[in-house]
Amino acid sequence: MKSSYRYIHLKTTALLFLFSFVTHANPAGQRVSSKVTDVQVSLDGALITQTATFVLKSGNNRVVVDGLAADADLSSLRLAFTQKGISMAGYQLIPRYPRQEDQSPLMRQLGDSIEQIKRRSEEELLESSVLQQEREMILANKSLGGEGNFSVAELEKLADFYRARLSSIDNRVLQISRRKQKSRERMQGLKRQLDSLSLEFPEQVQQLILELKAMESGSTGLKVTYLSKSAHWQPEYELISQGAASPIELKVRARVVQHTGIDWTDVRWTLSTARARGRTEKPVALPWILRFLQPITRKLHKYAAPASRSDQPAMSGEALSVDSYFEAAVSAERTEQTLNVLFQGKEPLRLPSGAERLLDLEQRELSAQYRHALVPRQDPQAYLIARVVGLTGLSYLPGRTLLYLEQDLVGETTLYFQQNSSDTLDVSLGVDPRVTVQFTAEPPKISENGITNRIERAYKYKLSIQNKHNRPIQVQVDEAIPHSAHEDIQVVDVRLDGARPEGEQGLVRWLFDLGSNGEKSIQYSYSLRYPRNKLVGPL
Repeated sequence: MKSSYRYIHLKTTALLFLFSFVTHANPAGQRVSSKVTDVQVSLDGALITQTATFVLKSGNNRVVVDGLAADADLSSLRLAFTQKGISMAGYQLIPRYPRQEDQSPLMRQLGDSIEQIKRRSEEELLESSVLQQEREMILANKSLGGEGNFSVAELEKLADFYRARLSSIDNRVLQISRRKQKSRERMQGLKRQLDSLSLEFPEQVQQLILELKAMESGSTGLKVTYLSKSAHWQPEYELISQGAASPIELKVRARVVQHTGIDWTDVRWTLSTARARGRTEKPVALPWILRFLQPITRKLHKYAAPASRSDQPAMSGEALSVDSYFEAAVSAERTEQTLNVLFQGKEPLRLPSGAERLLDLEQRELSAQYRHALVPRQDPQAYLIARVVGLTGLSYLPGRTLLYLEQDLVGETTLYFQQNSSDTLDVSLGVDPRVTVQFTAEPPKISENGITNRIERAYKYKLSIQNKHNRPIQVQVDEAIPHSAHEDIQVVDVRLDGARPEGEQGLVRWLFDLGSNGEKSIQYSYSLRYPRNKLVGPL
């Protein structure tokens, strides 16, 4: 029969009073180990649940639960017991440092050396204090006249004694001071060496100290739930095409990373698209006041305009290597909540601290329309483009996306599902070598008109596309015809050979079908007229 846990309300006001003295690494009490059973990993943290079982005696008990995450959040702590009649007097989280038997021989040797220096420093401090008191006593009794009758020889002998003793004390104090400085430098060096070795030690974990009162003796189960920022997940995707006549397969994956200091062994897991510490308060609208501003003159610098996503193919034709630490996929069940999406794992998860794992969450098949697209004046190559249809309703987060074509990894991009306002997404799968392109730009013909004092430059281009596939393809050619931003610059005699305008900025497009082993040629031209004494660009 499954145990039923009863949560206890934690009173934080009792903590400082009860546990202000518990600051050492190995507090007294019944020590029990705990096991991670459930994790809910979000984008910036994880809600971790651990369980433990122990026996309580009737009356007061101190229990030390070992093995909580190194950064367990005390304010998020929730406790539940299976046994009735248990009350909480207080609780505290403190670090658990590596036990001496777990340390390497060099670490133990360094620790022993540090302790020896500490003991020697304490002895030297005590000796220095005694010498200082003796010096003060001698100075307090330095009057040699007094009420007694001393001969000159006796006074000289007494003065020599004071002088010699004070000199001896001062020399001894100076020696101790110099030795203390060397000991301090030696200890700092040993601590630095020990710290560097500690970095190689597994992550430090915490232990939970509980002050409990039980109405009767007996065994009880404990459930501890808390937040940790040392674990998170991020979405990753795969878009897989088996060819120009196939749909697109979308694989949704999660890269889970954890550095909590405790291993996750066969845990039940859930991934959430929420943020563990996300903002919940809505912003407040403030008055918007307009004022006259003082003009500021700044020197402008020219920067190259960043290319838009449509100008750059999402993939190159070069193959990329796959992550070497890829593990077997684990399926999950998707649940839509009011504000977030949950992925509930169907199989237990194993993930050691300091490791990461790639999990398969779900898989979808999306319709796709294929075409070959090129911008010949920039790059005379034909790119295979898949227009993915059916993105509406896919509430996925942005993420790194690997693109596969017929089992080959051809590159990667980043998908922004929620920023895509339409139902479609264009994905470039790289250059298709079986669609050849020849692009020729004739040298411009330049003529001058002395009457109008203007120059005319005539440009002519020829484009030839050949389909070497044994099936027809659709081809899209995009080009830019110069667009004037000044009335003295004229674009005339434009001949586009059947292209249609795309907007008002001089962009044009040819869209046509090309049969199996078919070929098509396109010729287009235009002329520029502008004043002879002006420079026009870019050309």
